[in-house]
Amino acid sequence: MARFLLTAKNIVPISGMQAMENIQQPTSAMNELEFEVMATVLEARHGRLAAEVADFFASLHVEIGDEGRFYAWADVAERVRQREQDRLLQD
Repeated sequence: MARFLLTAKNIVPISGMQAMENIQQPTSAMNELEFEVMATVLEARHGRLAAEVADFFASLHVEIGDEGRFYAWADVAERVRQREQDRLLQD
């Protein structure tokens, strides 16, 4: 399947479909909602390690020179840490 997708030359996008937004040109609404969802998913899957997982991805994107995704993952890591701090203060 992957080989087919890599070699297919006549694939035409479906009319009426919108292109996905580039993460390097995020809108503020996309940032808020998507970053909150990413933080929630990381917390659900990785528990107390969620911020470290986000930091890992931020570091990975620094290494490959993808500044937009670095900032996205760094924001997610900060949100996870802030949410953890908020939970500790509520107790």
